[in-house]
Amino acid sequence: MHRTGIGNHIAIMAVGGSTDAGKEYLQKLLDKANDHSQSGISEGVYYLYRNKPNSYFQDIKNKYNGIMKPRLKDNGGDPRCPINNRLGGLFFGVTLQGGVIPEKSPFGNTRVKVPLSEVFHGSSNLYFADFFCKPSPNRIHYVTLVLTKADSEADMFCKENLIKLNVMNNLYLRKQSFGYSTLKQSKVFVDVFYTEDIDISNRILSSTGIYGRGQSVGGIPKAGGCGICNVGVDPGRRYVHPVEYDDLFDDDDLSDDDVRFDYDDPFGYTNDYDDMGISYDSDDYY
Repeated sequence: MHRTGIGNHIAIMAVGGSTDAGKEYLQKLLDKANDHSQSGISEGVYYLYRNKPNSYFQDIKNKYNGIMKPRLKDNGGDPRCPINNRLGGLFFGVTLQGGVIPEKSPFGNTRVKVPLSEVFHGSSNLYFADFFCKPSPNRIHYVTLVLTKADSEADMFCKENLIKLNVMNNLYLRKQSFGYSTLKQSKVFVDVFYTEDIDISNRILSSTGIYGRGQSVGGIPKAGGCGICNVGVDPGRRYVHPVEYDDLFDDDDLSDDDVRFDYDDPFGYTNDYDDMGISYDSDDYY
């Protein structure tokens, strides 16, 4: 076991304990994701983007010398996702809307963009970690990728526990001769969990619109009855099990829980449980 510092908190990152059964399950989940995403085409992309309330970024600049540090992944998504509560990182979006970065976000009114060329290059590895949807009337699915620095502690963990992707040939995010491309499909959203620090000291922070409360609400489990993203469930099945949402909100925001509510908007941003949102405490970012 290794202890990894995440801001003011210490997270335990388990390095051993990988099983063939776990890898086999994850491969089946990737096969499900590939089957569902095959019809999608790709489009050029240049940035990763991350939204949080403005006070989040100001605290990082004022208290942490502008260094945005990895935070422990929450329990959202597939309950067997190997990185849940085991790996630290920072969630970024990469999916575009109408060929551009979405104008609004459910996670906050301030955005930082990071050029892919800075974090996804010859010394980087890319892994598949999760494929899921959440209990909702809308059928939007999410693919979670993990982007690591080669031979880092996080990379060693991912080699043991995740499925490594060909950086030049996968459906979700790949390097090409002209730059980078990502999946273009309205019902599949790609998230990138980046496992290294990001210095935002000299980066431009832009204001954006928000959906709902404009705060992270994490720990939402995948829809157990969906045949698209559940291993062993008939692909034709669309039923979603009811969920007790009162028990799903992490109101201390200690983990990086960038999960989305899918209801009416194109990317599943609208929070139809907005009146059950969490309180926001600027001291709980790390």
